[in-house]
Amino acid sequence: MKVLTIGGATQDIFICCQQKDTQELTIKHKGEECLIFRCGDKIKVSELKYFTGGGSTNSAVSFKKLGFDVECFCKIGDDEAGMHVIKKLKEESVETQKIIITNDKRSGTSFIISSESGEQTVFTYRGTNGELKEEDLPIENLNVYDQLYITSLSNNSAKLLPLIVKKAKEFNINIAINPGSGQLKRNIESLKEALPFINTFILNKYEAQTLMSSLTNENEFEIKEFVKLILKLGPTIVAVTDGSNGVWVAKEKTLLFHPAMNIKVVGCLGAGDAFGSCFVGVLAKTGHLENALRCGIINSASVISQIGTKNGLLPYDKLEIELKSLDKNLLQITTL
Repeated sequence: MKVLTIGGATQDIFICCQQKDTQELTIKHKGEECLIFRCGDKIKVSELKYFTGGGSTNSAVSFKKLGFDVECFCKIGDDEAGMHVIKKLKEESVETQKIIITNDKRSGTSFIISSESGEQTVFTYRGTNGELKEEDLPIENLNVYDQLYITSLSNNSAKLLPLIVKKAKEFNINIAINPGSGQLKRNIESLKEALPFINTFILNKYEAQTLMSSLTNENEFEIKEFVKLILKLGPTIVAVTDGSNGVWVAKEKTLLFHPAMNIKVVGCLGAGDAFGSCFVGVLAKTGHLENALRCGIINSASVISQIGTKNGLLPYDKLEIELKSLDKNLLQITTL
């Protein structure tokens, strides 16, 4: 089975501070954890850690670890950050021939600072990620893939989503999508147009609330009503992640819920990519919806227990071991 991942690619620079400095920067405001920087302050940085991120590369490495033949499609600049992305993908044996390299803009770059609890604030330069053009797309070669996994498409790139999914559907390719919040706010029409062609639709609860409001013009949100609405619009499976609470998955008349694992969080970045790609990959491998949900939970928990978006990604054999020790009674099943 061959997988093509589509989306963003970044060089992720983690700005690490001593614990006492992180504690001083973190405050509670109206029930939320915030990082506060006073103007004029010089904040000591203990270390800079360089990794790669972006939905396309994160999910590509995840699928590869699950044993799939994987190719990554994204757009990078002809610069050090872009070459770092390609180097790291090749180290994971992910095919990179379809990656577009341009001199028009610099590669996407993110600067990440963690709060005391492990929540992360990200300063993101989208760069080339928002500049995909129709002529960049490997449209005529899509027939060689069995699974398309589309992650966040930013700015101008988001407008290409309907074109991609319609062409993929002509080749009877299974399509999963995990859109970004920008697509739900600024490119909602493109997403609506694409929904009938999507098999698996994955997003977090905040994104689900945003989408529900756009589709119904109502501010009230209820998970059952949301998944029933999306299932009517085309997708056969809908997954909604809710951070430390857990994940809902809906198919036909069934709604599954699995709580998140109780672990020490080092950083939350990459959790959504880890869950979504693992859920889709295990479902493709086994056809078992409940175990795909469980494996997605396990994989995302492993990722957030380490720094970086890829370091905790688990190979399939380790997922199987972890799956055996997971309490099967944690899964809740209700009828829609």
